[in-house]
Amino acid sequence: MHELTSTLAPERSSGILFFFHAFTGCDTVSAFRGKGKKSAWQTWDVCPESSDVFTKPSCYPTDVEEDDTVMLEKFVVTMYDRSSSTVAVDDAPLELFARKQRSYDAIPPTRATLVQHIRQHVYGAGLWCASLKRRVLLN
Repeated sequence: MHELTSTLAPERSSGILFFFHAFTGCDTVSAFRGKGKKSAWQTWDVCPESSDVFTKPSCYPTDVEEDDTVMLEKFVVTMYDRSSSTVAVDDAPLELFARKQRSYDAIPPTRATLVQHIRQHVYGAGLWCASLKRRVLLN
Protein backbone atom coordinates (compact mmCIF):
# COMPACT_ATOMS: atom_id res chain seq x y z
CA MET A 1 0.00 0.00 0.00
CA HIS A 2 2.85 2.40 0.82
CA GLU A 3 4.40 1.79 -2.60
CA LEU A 4 1.07 2.45 -4.30
CA THR A 5 0.39 5.70 -2.45
CA SER A 6 3.91 6.97 -3.10
CA THR A 7 3.27 6.74 -6.86
CA LEU A 8 0.04 8.76 -6.64
CA ALA A 9 -0.35 12.52 -6.58
CA PRO A 10 -0.68 13.76 -2.97
CA GLU A 11 -4.34 14.75 -3.40
CA ARG A 12 -5.17 11.28 -4.63
CA SER A 13 -3.25 9.39 -1.98
CA SER A 14 -4.92 11.31 0.84
CA GLY A 15 -8.35 11.27 -0.78
CA ILE A 16 -8.39 7.55 -1.43
CA LEU A 17 -7.77 6.59 2.17
CA PHE A 18 -11.20 7.20 3.62
CA PHE A 19 -13.84 9.11 1.71
CA PHE A 20 -13.19 7.88 -1.85
CA HIS A 21 -13.17 4.29 -0.62
CA ALA A 22 -16.38 4.78 1.38
CA PHE A 23 -18.16 6.90 -1.24
CA THR A 24 -17.56 4.48 -4.11
CA GLY A 25 -18.97 1.56 -2.13
CA CYS A 26 -17.77 -1.71 -0.79
CA ASP A 27 -17.72 -5.14 -2.40
CA THR A 28 -21.27 -5.98 -1.35
CA VAL A 29 -23.22 -2.69 -1.37
CA SER A 30 -23.07 0.32 -3.64
CA ALA A 31 -25.42 3.22 -4.38
CA PHE A 32 -24.14 3.19 -7.94
CA ARG A 33 -25.52 0.19 -9.80
CA GLY A 34 -22.93 -1.35 -12.05
CA LYS A 35 -20.33 1.22 -11.09
CA GLY A 36 -17.56 0.09 -8.82
CA LYS A 37 -14.11 1.23 -7.78
CA LYS A 38 -12.66 0.84 -11.27
CA SER A 39 -15.32 3.07 -12.87
CA ALA A 40 -14.91 5.63 -10.10
CA TRP A 41 -11.12 5.61 -10.44
CA GLN A 42 -11.35 6.14 -14.19
CA THR A 43 -13.83 8.97 -13.63
CA TRP A 44 -11.38 10.59 -11.20
CA ASP A 45 -8.87 10.61 -14.08
CA VAL A 46 -11.23 12.66 -16.25
CA CYS A 47 -12.64 14.73 -13.37
CA PRO A 48 -9.50 15.68 -11.36
CA GLU A 49 -11.21 18.74 -9.88
CA SER A 50 -13.04 16.34 -7.56
CA SER A 51 -9.78 15.61 -5.68
CA ASP A 52 -10.43 18.33 -3.11
CA VAL A 53 -13.86 16.92 -2.38
CA PHE A 54 -12.44 13.44 -1.75
CA THR A 55 -9.59 14.80 0.36
CA LYS A 56 -11.55 17.13 2.67
CA PRO A 57 -13.72 14.50 4.40
CA SER A 58 -10.69 12.22 4.67
CA CYS A 59 -8.74 14.89 6.57
CA TYR A 60 -11.45 17.03 8.15
CA PRO A 61 -14.56 14.91 8.60
CA THR A 62 -17.51 17.25 8.75
CA ASP A 63 -20.68 17.62 6.77
CA VAL A 64 -20.02 18.27 3.10
CA GLU A 65 -20.64 21.81 1.88
CA GLU A 66 -23.09 22.54 -0.97
CA ASP A 67 -20.24 23.24 -3.42
CA ASP A 68 -18.79 19.82 -2.62
CA THR A 69 -22.16 18.17 -3.17
CA VAL A 70 -22.44 19.86 -6.57
CA MET A 71 -18.97 18.59 -7.48
CA LEU A 72 -19.88 15.05 -6.38
CA GLU A 73 -23.04 15.26 -8.49
CA LYS A 74 -20.92 16.13 -11.50
CA PHE A 75 -18.56 13.26 -10.63
CA VAL A 76 -21.45 10.77 -10.43
CA VAL A 77 -23.00 11.94 -13.71
CA THR A 78 -19.57 11.66 -15.36
CA MET A 79 -19.16 8.17 -13.92
CA TYR A 80 -22.38 7.11 -15.68
CA ASP A 81 -21.75 8.97 -18.94
CA ARG A 82 -18.46 10.71 -19.72
CA SER A 83 -19.97 12.54 -22.70
CA SER A 84 -22.85 14.02 -20.71
CA SER A 85 -23.22 17.79 -20.63
CA THR A 86 -25.43 17.44 -17.55
CA VAL A 87 -23.91 18.12 -14.15
CA ALA A 88 -26.96 17.55 -11.92
CA VAL A 89 -27.98 13.98 -11.10
CA ASP A 90 -31.67 14.87 -11.23
CA ASP A 91 -31.24 15.96 -14.87
CA ALA A 92 -29.29 12.84 -15.85
CA PRO A 93 -32.23 10.38 -15.99
CA LEU A 94 -33.93 12.41 -18.69
CA GLU A 95 -30.78 12.51 -20.77
CA LEU A 96 -29.65 8.94 -20.17
CA PHE A 97 -32.97 7.09 -19.94
CA ALA A 98 -35.18 9.04 -22.32
CA ARG A 99 -32.78 10.46 -24.89
CA LYS A 100 -29.99 7.88 -24.94
CA GLN A 101 -32.31 4.95 -24.21
CA ARG A 102 -30.19 3.52 -21.40
CA SER A 103 -31.78 0.93 -19.16
CA TYR A 104 -33.24 2.07 -15.86
CA ASP A 105 -30.40 0.31 -14.03
CA ALA A 106 -27.87 2.44 -15.92
CA ILE A 107 -28.89 5.81 -14.51
CA PRO A 108 -27.52 7.51 -11.38
CA PRO A 109 -29.43 7.92 -8.12
CA THR A 110 -31.53 11.00 -7.40
CA ARG A 111 -29.98 14.02 -5.68
CA ALA A 112 -31.82 13.27 -2.43
CA THR A 113 -30.39 9.74 -2.42
CA LEU A 114 -26.95 11.02 -3.31
CA VAL A 115 -26.99 13.61 -0.49
CA GLN A 116 -27.85 10.89 2.04
CA HIS A 117 -25.15 8.65 0.56
CA ILE A 118 -22.61 11.48 0.92
CA ARG A 119 -23.62 12.18 4.54
CA GLN A 120 -23.41 8.52 5.45
CA HIS A 121 -19.94 8.13 4.03
CA VAL A 122 -18.59 11.42 5.35
CA TYR A 123 -19.61 10.10 8.76
CA GLY A 124 -17.97 6.73 8.06
CA ALA A 125 -14.78 8.37 6.78
CA GLY A 126 -14.75 10.52 9.90
CA LEU A 127 -14.94 7.44 12.10
CA TRP A 128 -12.13 5.72 10.22
CA CYS A 129 -9.99 8.86 10.38
CA ALA A 130 -10.63 9.35 14.11
CA SER A 131 -9.88 5.69 14.76
CA LEU A 132 -6.60 5.89 12.88
CA LYS A 133 -5.58 9.06 14.73
CA ARG A 134 -6.43 7.46 18.06
CA ARG A 135 -4.46 4.35 17.14
CA VAL A 136 -1.42 6.48 16.20
CA LEU A 137 -1.68 8.37 19.49
CA LEU A 138 -1.85 5.14 21.51
CA ASN A 139 1.22 3.68 19.81
